[in-house]
Amino acid sequence: MTREQAQQRIEALAAEIREHDHRYYVLDQPSISDAAYDKLYRELRDLEEAHPDLRPTDSPTLRVGGGLREAFRKVRHAAPMRSLDSLMNGDVDAVVVLDESEHIVGLVTQSDVQRAMTFLAAMSRGHRDPPGSRS
Repeated sequence: MTREQAQQRIEALAAEIREHDHRYYVLDQPSISDAAYDKLYRELRDLEEAHPDLRPTDSPTLRVGGGLREAFRKVRHAAPMRSLDSLMNGDVDAVVVLDESEHIVGLVTQSDVQRAMTFLAAMSRGHRDPPGSRS
């Protein structure tokens, strides 16, 4: 990718991400999935890291989220909230599962997710006893 192509792609990604931020934070009407947004964001971040002199001062990678809606209430967390980057990159071994009252209801490991995906895939193909199930 040439420098000019990188500049154009950075500008296009930044504009697209700003539009998605507005739809998500202000309008509460997201138009893409979190995974698709994260893919755009990572591409922008990677391009800016490869070409730091092309990073605009108002880049979406330099700010945190958007404005909060009035309906949100402040919550004090028992443990510090960590970045989701590690979760998206597979750097964590487990994820805490909370119910709607924010009580811990379980811990999901990567192997749990893999087993669940295998089970769901088998069920969607009509198998009565998916691999690894106990009858």
